[in-house]
Formats: sequence, C-alpha cells, structure tokens
Amino acid sequence: MLHTTLAVTEGGRPLGIISQQSWIREIENLGKSKRRRKRPFEEKESSKWIKAIEETESIIPENVHVITVGDRESDISDLIFRERPSNSDYIVRTYHDRVISETKEKMYETLEKEDEALRITLDIANTSSRKGRKAILSIRFKQFEIEGTYRWKGKKTKVTAIIVNEEEVSELKEKERPLN
Repeated sequence: MLHTTLAVTEGGRPLGIISQQSWIREIENLGKSKRRRKRPFEEKESSKWIKAIEETESIIPENVHVITVGDRESDISDLIFRERPSNSDYIVRTYHDRVISETKEKMYETLEKEDEALRITLDIANTSSRKGRKAILSIRFKQFEIEGTYRWKGKKTKVTAIIVNEEEVSELKEKERPLN
C-alpha cells in the first residue's frame, strides 16, 4: 500500500510529493479492523493521514494556506478534532454521520432539510458500469459544531458540511446508484 501527499497550486499545477508512506498488509492481521477501537491510533493504517499532515505542516511556511483533501478513509476523529495551525484546513468526504452538538441530530438528515444553495449540471461519461448522462446535482451546506465520541468525548469542533445529491435521475445501469 502507498499513501502519497502531492502538493499542487490553486490552479492544479503539481509542485511535488511532500510525504509518502508505504506498508504491506500482513495476512495474519486481516480482520483486525473489527477490534480497531482497542488498538492505539499509531498502529492503525488511518494514522497515515495524521503523519502526512504533520509532515506537510512542518515544511509549509505560515503564509501559505494548506488544504488537505481526503477520501472517506480520512473521516477519522483524530484528524477532525486535532489542533491545527491557522493556515491548515481539511476537505474530507464523510463516512460517519456525526451528531450536531446543539440539536443532537445527525448531520445528513439536517442537511437534507436545508434550502438548496446551488444546482449544477455535470456531464457523466459512459463506462461499463455507469450510463453516460447529464447529471443534475443539488448542493446544500451548513456550518455545525460537532462533538467527539470515545477518546474524543467532550471535544467539539466546527465543520462546514456540504451535501451533493443527484436530482431528477434518469435511467441507470444495473447496480448503478445516483451520484452523492
């Protein structure tokens, strides 16, 4: 497995690799994810996100704004609730439907009730698993304060949550789902 941190300009021009971590999953460790809450964070594969961010923050000057973009695997409390410099932000594709501090409601359900902020059309290419079409996407967002659980219990942080859903879905291929 390889986890690479690539620096790019605001315009998308690659600047180079900042951090790179590699490892091999041992066969005897398969199934350990079910016991993940009992393992120290440093022993988990997800710790790669914190290592990469720490390496990035250690070399990027304070006058440069860093935005770390992560997939669903990066939706971990150790990242979301960590202290970070003022020039560092995250964009994380959520995996966990977190609880809003004030209302104790879940984020996804609350976002669905928000007024649509924007509607865009996206051209989707035809592939073996996805039907080509013009996808109409509805975008909603809101800022929340969320609370940590387990070892982050009592910790709060502000997040801006964004939900994107495909509306007016046309015919889909078998086992294909609308974009979200």
